Amino acid sequence: MEQVAPESSFGGMSLAGFKAAAQPSLVERQNAPNAGDGKGNAIARRETPSETTLTLMKRMVSSVMGDLA
Repeated sequence: MEQVAPESSFGGMSLAGFKAAAQPSLVERQNAPNAGDGKGNAIARRETPSETTLTLMKRMVSSVMGDLA
């Protein structure tokens, strides 16, 4: 999207908005390997942000596919 449609909005969200919304998931995934409280707790902490990011990704993909039609 950065090269093709950097200012476009898909699924009601710009690329910058999507990146900001996905940031909590990325942070938890980066922190998981270094988790001092155990891998299981780190995985549990990242689940909710990851579910949110997955929902956003599906919405963005559906919007892009609809835009191409």
